[in-house]
Amino acid sequence: MPDAGDLMEQAHMTAYEYMRYAKMDVDAQFGPGYAEAHPELVAAYMQTAALDFLVTFGLQGLASELGRIADALDK
Repeated sequence: MPDAGDLMEQAHMTAYEYMRYAKMDVDAQFGPGYAEAHPELVAAYMQTAALDFLVTFGLQGLASELGRIADALDK
């Protein structure tokens, strides 16, 4: 299990990657420099990416636990 330091480092790397992709994708969609001129769009992109990650893995964990409960009830 990762310790607090590992989790902090992972959070930093994840935020960095979200921001990097946000800038690249926004500029690709709207033209060079658009992301820098519209930081609110970069922030919204990052928030959407983080929420998607949370929901996807949260549901995956929930499905796994429900499967374990169903197996236990079958026994």
